[in-house]
Amino acid sequence: MTNTSPMLDELSVLIPEPRIFKFADGKEIRVQALPSGRVLKIIRFVVSNKDLLDKLQGSAFDDPAVFIEGEIYKRINALVRLVVTPADKHEFMTDEWCLDHMTHAHYRAIMNTVLEQNEMKTVFQKAKSFVGAFVVNALRQAQIAKETETT
Repeated sequence: MTNTSPMLDELSVLIPEPRIFKFADGKEIRVQALPSGRVLKIIRFVVSNKDLLDKLQGSAFDDPAVFIEGEIYKRINALVRLVVTPADKHEFMTDEWCLDHMTHAHYRAIMNTVLEQNEMKTVFQKAKSFVGAFVVNALRQAQIAKETETT
């Protein structure tokens, strides 16, 4: 006979189950609802990396491959390492491992899971639309500047 109360059954509906992401090399990472303190760390991490938008407009974007590898992937890998649990069990998640094993679909699925599990989707959707408009504008300005230089 199990000793489960109706209250525990109600909580299991409210708290999302962990999700496991498996990779071709047999490794896996676990993403689950995070304590509030870790959620705040993630938000602070995102805020502290907003300078990436400024770099899109500057000369750092002259070589997109170098920019993407050196700026975007390093930062998103650091963010992924913040959200996996338990964090100390994923030492293998170096930037090199991530480049070799994670696809854009992995990054997207992991981030969407984190947003949903931690009830942050609405907040980050608003930020995403703002950032998206900013990035589109920055890329448009960069394209116009390059066209002006070549004419």
